[in-house]
Amino acid sequence: CAPALEHYDLRPGFVLFVAALRRHKNWEGAVLAWAGLPQELRTRHPLVFAGSTRRAGDAPLVLARRLGLAEGEVRLLGAVGDEALPALYSSCAVFLYPSWQEGFGLPPLEAMACGAPVVASRVAALPEVLGNAAAWGEPADPQSFTVPLRSLLEDPAERAQRAVSSLEHARSYGPQRTGAAMRALLDALD
Repeated sequence: CAPALEHYDLRPGFVLFVAALRRHKNWEGAVLAWAGLPQELRTRHPLVFAGSTRRAGDAPLVLARRLGLAEGEVRLLGAVGDEALPALYSSCAVFLYPSWQEGFGLPPLEAMACGAPVVASRVAALPEVLGNAAAWGEPADPQSFTVPLRSLLEDPAERAQRAVSSLEHARSYGPQRTGAAMRALLDALD
């Protein structure tokens, strides 16, 4: 992880959001949820966005300034290569994903595969994909993400338990399961 963290000037323990900064990914909800944390937690666990900023530009930073957040508490890394993502997932304290809609939800599942505790929206496919391993919020209510986010950041034991749950849940995905599901689908079509 060290080379990727050094490249992005990060220390382990940040809150991570991975997605292109588009409205349906609810980057604004991520900033608002994170801004509800006490100052001390925000200082120790900055909010890091990893994903294309082509549509949103620096809007998350503008919102952070408007909310009175300190410089550097919210970071925009821009698009991140696939080779750096495991290091970011493995080094974050919590992965935050307040998306409005998802077809599958690969970033939070990837985060789980790297042992990150996940706080995600209870929408679309995410409950099915993430199961009981994630903590949940509602995208229309940023505070509903702040509560589990704060709990995980303040309680290392809870965070460690969620990390174990994440890893166990992510192991249920893989070639065997995918192949069996595909075979069952094809058998049903016969």
